Amino acid sequence: MDSGKYTVDEGMVDKLANVAQDISDEYRAKIIAEEQAKSEQAQVEQQAVDTQADPRNSDTWGAKALIKEGQSILSGGLQDTASSIATFPERTVDALSGEMQKQREETGSYKPDFTPFGGYDNPIETKTWWGKQLRGLVHFGSLAAGTILTAKAAAATGVVALPAGLIAQILTIQL
Repeated sequence: MDSGKYTVDEGMVDKLANVAQDISDEYRAKIIAEEQAKSEQAQVEQQAVDTQADPRNSDTWGAKALIKEGQSILSGGLQDTASSIATFPERTVDALSGEMQKQREETGSYKPDFTPFGGYDNPIETKTWWGKQLRGLVHFGSLAAGTILTAKAAAATGVVALPAGLIAQILTIQL
């Protein structure tokens, strides 16, 4: 191209454009590699922090992790029992009114409106299959123990004997 004063070599312009594009691509690749390295380093650091906070987050478990899982089993099972007791009235009303069945049909599951232990940021969790099984055992065992103790206390005070005695009297009068 001739503009009168200057001569521009089109081949040289294309070559310079390609060199500039290569430099830009190399710079972009360098930035992406640095960001990836930072991300990987952050993941390693987060794993270390998680392991310190909860030893069950490490790849291999030691005594601390087993003790922590045991604590989660016991406290989680007792929390489940407390939640069952606290939500019993609402679950009973919902079952009798049909609300429970309606919610199961609509959403596939049922959850009471009042969940005293379901909405906080730090839930008690077990991280193993056997931890979940033992947590369920603690839950139902403590629920059964509470029921048995309540029944024994009611029998010892005579609260249960009074209605039973009245029924026996009514039956003997009618016979």
